[in-house]
Amino acid sequence: MSERAKRVSEYDMNSNIMNNAEIPTNVMEAISGEATDFVVKAKRKTATGSSILGIVFALFWLGISGFIMAMMLGPLLKGKSVPITINGVRKVGLLQNIGPLTFPLIFISIFVLIGLIILIFSIVSIFKKGGWFAGTKNRLIIVGNKGSQSIDWEQFSGNIKVSGTNENGSLILEMRTGRMVHSRNRGSHYVPNKIAMIGIQNVYEIEKICRKYIKANDPSPARNI
Repeated sequence: MSERAKRVSEYDMNSNIMNNAEIPTNVMEAISGEATDFVVKAKRKTATGSSILGIVFALFWLGISGFIMAMMLGPLLKGKSVPITINGVRKVGLLQNIGPLTFPLIFISIFVLIGLIILIFSIVSIFKKGGWFAGTKNRLIIVGNKGSQSIDWEQFSGNIKVSGTNENGSLILEMRTGRMVHSRNRGSHYVPNKIAMIGIQNVYEIEKICRKYIKANDPSPARNI
């Protein structure tokens, strides 16, 4: 038996929940021989619903920006003038003299560029493969293309969202860390960081394991009832 196959066999015996795929060497190195309760490979990095929502938003953004640009460029291409008021001064833009429209066109072009970036990013996210996740009694190990990350269970808040089937489900773990976000509708509010396992097997069993270790490592003082 090769050294690689031997190491995989050892993890098979030490893990309660395994992914059907062979565990890569970099994942085994990140685990470092520690006993694991689960080792799974996520099918995707981003939830399909989030990617589709991004595509819809980008198309809406591009539609509005494109409409405004068409309102300005359309008359010019037909040889007509486009009146515009800048700092209270009324000017007229022509195809032969597009100077007065330079700043508005640059401004709208930036909006179009932003929409294109969001659209491309959302489309690419659909095809991005997820990483490996390994759970031990002390930490959650995440291994992706850019390296590995280890997060102690005490850094999770205990808020967990599960969706999908047991053979193809998604698990989202909410962390205690996050950031303040300002929006017009909700004002200033706190948005926690999240770790997402998208398209994993045995999602409900893994959810129970995560919840058990998060509760066992909860740094909050116990409340007397």
